[in-house]
Amino acid sequence: MQDFWALLIGVGDYTHPRFVTLPATVRDAQVIAAVLTDSARCGYPPANVQTITGPDATADNICAALKSLAQSTDSQSTVFLYFSGHGGRTLENSQWRAYLCPHEADPDDLANTAISGDEFSALLSAIPARKLLVMLDACHAGGSATLKATDGALVWKAGLPDDYYEALSQGSGRVVIASSKEDQLSYVRPQGDLSLFTYYLREALSGKAAVRGDGLIHVLDTFHHVNEAVHAEKPKQTPILKVKDLDLNYPIALAAGGKGVEKPPVVIPEVIAIREQIVRDPTAGAKALSEHLVNRPELVGKRNEVDLKRAELERIQHDLDLFGPNPADKAAKNRAVYFLLRMCLELRAISETV
Repeated sequence: MQDFWALLIGVGDYTHPRFVTLPATVRDAQVIAAVLTDSARCGYPPANVQTITGPDATADNICAALKSLAQSTDSQSTVFLYFSGHGGRTLENSQWRAYLCPHEADPDDLANTAISGDEFSALLSAIPARKLLVMLDACHAGGSATLKATDGALVWKAGLPDDYYEALSQGSGRVVIASSKEDQLSYVRPQGDLSLFTYYLREALSGKAAVRGDGLIHVLDTFHHVNEAVHAEKPKQTPILKVKDLDLNYPIALAAGGKGVEKPPVVIPEVIAIREQIVRDPTAGAKALSEHLVNRPELVGKRNEVDLKRAELERIQHDLDLFGPNPADKAAKNRAVYFLLRMCLELRAISETV
């Protein structure tokens, strides 16, 4: 993990009174830093992880940290970027322009006090790493949904547009995960400690997204866990994924500090073999999993779910053969594979408790 790097930003305090202070965002950055540098979990070298929070989260400091990453990394590196704070759009010359808002952001002068989409994209492009994950939690409930000038004209809309995320995802190995769609809010947990998105991201990085048995946590598996968990708890919040190549599912962290590689199975070797088959050939693996569940009448409901995913995979493969690659089908295939791998984990857990 010596070539794994992270920059975690939680703004928290804002100097301008029209930007609401977001104390949970500081804790968001701190807990992700803690799980990444935990030797029993993600295993990032602490020296490779930088956290910028509160009054230190200025535009200059954030840009300097991104430039430092560009100098410290190479094409073989893995980089994890995380931002939690205000983000949105402002009207400039009759066009909406997206910004990430640092500590000193002024809604009346974002061009000089915030980080524009173009500037952020250029800073990302300068990072040579071919495995670059960008996570944005930038439309917080309780923040300012809209801001108006003294003449009543709308000058700010919270939330970053889809084309902003699309532009950031352009680049080899680049994956962008955002906490919500542009017309949605990103909620803080009722306890007030963390944003909902970050709570389930920490859960994913702590092992919940480690579904492959290879001792690693993969980027798309992380997204699927967070997406499903957040949406289940808050149906009005849907995390989104932007990636140029949906076949890209590289590791972003160790699972259980690298001890998540499973030992030769004793209890249910068949399920382990099925899981490996799902990774190699999802349709054949789904068939094998369904046949395995035939002998488990008490799990008829789970078999029905597996059969639905199997039918979906067969439909996707049929369409791929006829019409070629389709981004929507690739995304659906990734979701189905994640579901099947998670089902294997559930079956192991059930078998080990009987």
